[in-house]
Amino acid sequence: MTDRKSDEKTFVTNAHSSEDVAYKKARPHEGLEPYLVIMSGSEKGKKILLLSNVTTIGRSSRNHIQIKDPLVSVHHAEIRWEEKEITLVDLKSTNGSFVNGSRVESKKLYHGVRLWFGKTELMLFLPLES
Repeated sequence: MTDRKSDEKTFVTNAHSSEDVAYKKARPHEGLEPYLVIMSGSEKGKKILLLSNVTTIGRSSRNHIQIKDPLVSVHHAEIRWEEKEITLVDLKSTNGSFVNGSRVESKKLYHGVRLWFGKTELMLFLPLES
């Protein structure tokens, strides 16, 4: 289950699992976590911190990031952080996951890349690379 704490425009996602321990050991620089910013829709401007090695995205509230868009699958995609690489993996969603306008099954991500799930656009920020 996901624990979401919010202030004005920031959501913090935590998986509450053994992943959290691995995450904290691998990423000791608090405040320098990667994050997404919603660039379109009713939640435009919201910042979402990526605090797990695997962040799930989809329409269901059981995902780390819930996107309330009928074009988004219940379990749409994952963002995986392994060995200093962040990768988007589409979970065989009906309408696909897009990186900078191209439909992808799996794609290494970098600072400033734009992601689309349904009609929702997000931008990835990697503070350690900027």
